[in-house]
Amino acid sequence: MSKILIIDDDPVITGIYQKQFAARSFQVEIADDGEKGLEAVKRFRPDCVLLDLSMPNVNGVQWLNEVRKDERFKSLPVVVFTSGSVGWQVKAVRNSDVTYVLSKDGTEPKQVVNAVVTSLETGKWKI
Repeated sequence: MSKILIIDDDPVITGIYQKQFAARSFQVEIADDGEKGLEAVKRFRPDCVLLDLSMPNVNGVQWLNEVRKDERFKSLPVVVFTSGSVGWQVKAVRNSDVTYVLSKDGTEPKQVVNAVVTSLETGKWKI
């Protein structure tokens, strides 16, 4: 069973994706801010992370920079899933070995789940 960590401060989004991934037999953990996400990645040791960029305490860019410093998580697949209004943050993470960058505005839940599953099955990363 694959494990996914969803880091997003929107309970509607996390609820939708928790159900979507659980239906695909993922073990799911949720962190509602970046600081909790830093704690969760070390404790839960996910196979993939679904990461929002705009969050309280530690934003997604800061979270990714911190996680990539740790050798255990240098190759951890991270799917960035964020709103289109944070363009500077998207540019900042493109150089941080993210697997996919998806927009909340134009992406359906099935597409997000497929991006995660594809990155885990093939090991291929796309930006």
